[in-house]
Amino acid sequence: MSLFNKILNKFAFLRSTKFYPFFQEIIYTLLMKAFSSFFDNKVDNNLIILSAYGGEAFTDNTKYIYKYLIENTNFRAIWFTNSNKLLDELKAKGYDAHYKFNISAIKLLRRAKYIFTTHGIFDVLPINFSPDTIFVCTWHGVQNKRNSSSHGPTKHNKLAKYLNLTSYNNNYMDYFLTPSGTNKDINLIVNYFQIPPARIFTAGYPRNDILFIKNFDFIAKLKVRYKIPNSVKKVLLYAPTFRDYSFTANLPFTEEDLIELNDYLREDHSILIMKAHMFEKLIDFQDFSNIKTAPRNTDIQELLAITDILITDYSSVYCDFLLVDKPILLFTYDYDLFMKEGRGFYYDFKKIAPGPLIYTSKELIEAIKDIDKIDKDFKERRLKTREIYHKYIDGNSTERVLKFLKII
Repeated sequence: MSLFNKILNKFAFLRSTKFYPFFQEIIYTLLMKAFSSFFDNKVDNNLIILSAYGGEAFTDNTKYIYKYLIENTNFRAIWFTNSNKLLDELKAKGYDAHYKFNISAIKLLRRAKYIFTTHGIFDVLPINFSPDTIFVCTWHGVQNKRNSSSHGPTKHNKLAKYLNLTSYNNNYMDYFLTPSGTNKDINLIVNYFQIPPARIFTAGYPRNDILFIKNFDFIAKLKVRYKIPNSVKKVLLYAPTFRDYSFTANLPFTEEDLIELNDYLREDHSILIMKAHMFEKLIDFQDFSNIKTAPRNTDIQELLAITDILITDYSSVYCDFLLVDKPILLFTYDYDLFMKEGRGFYYDFKKIAPGPLIYTSKELIEAIKDIDKIDKDFKERRLKTREIYHKYIDGNSTERVLKFLKII
């Protein structure tokens, strides 16, 4: 274990205290910025660093940018993670990966020409970057639900701004990616993240390029990866959003409901895959032949690529799925509670909903049985809602991002 990591572990207890946000955003950032200044900041134009979800996962927009870079360019692309398990997995695949809580990580960040994240500065480290480094936040979802207080401006953003700290968005974020680019979308980003509109660019999300791959062998390999038998004719994906007030594991399904659903899926040669939010508990469906749970760190874009019917609720995953124009069911069993305890929406959810709002498990089962009619009834609504969230519908977002940044 590095000396740097030992020092961080000494302060690990702070995570459970109210003092932690102040420690992370002010003290930790102030120390990191000062310490990093001792290292050379001469930029290597060939060096690109990427990370996601605080360094916890290999996923989302940055994953697809990373894979494109290593497969199609001569850039040195390095993936940063704070998970030793993920680090070993990536290295086993031959990827250039690096543990981020390391002095050598600071040296690399000081020399990087480009840095890509999904959430912001703490995907990597809040250091004092070279003035020649370009920092790109690709974000991880369209502006549909109101953003969490844990994103965007720091809780101590006024002090961070006064101290000129990296944790203040305007001090490090050179570009912010959006797939929409409407006036409302730009205004939402400007107001929440407090960055000027000139730093926002519209190119589509790289993670969604996979949805436009129609290659039979590619789809077949994905189905093998997720253990979907050849006999299955239809794949249903249930992907609920994260709830601040509960776990998605607490679903209103009785044993009788699950038996009825499983029986129908079996007769219909269909399978339902449950994909919980990566930060939530999972449900065990081992007693049901046609209902399965995806592993926690499953790449949901891969599941969307093989999905015929999406079941979700308030999650922005439906916004991605709009690109393929397939039926969507919105299982909003806790709608009143979510509206009261949740973050709320930037748009009138019921008005733009691309599928029926379903409030009970019985209604959900009936909707699945009646999916052909629902598909037809909501087709026009799906296309109109798609216009809100997507400017481009072509599967070329990764190249568009890299061309905008003059990387390719």
